[in-house]
Amino acid sequence: MITSLDDYSRFLLYAKLLEQESSWAHIESSASIILTYGCPYSYYTQRLK
Repeated sequence: MITSLDDYSRFLLYAKLLEQESSWAHIESSASIILTYGCPYSYYTQRLK
């Protein structure tokens, strides 16, 4: 599952359930958010290990 939340309003900007995560899926989600809402001031990620 790939999700993006606005840290201030908690508005769900993006959500997609996938069988397997990939780098390309994260790039597509970022592109979708930027094209829809504009560039974020900052972007926090969860480092999967």
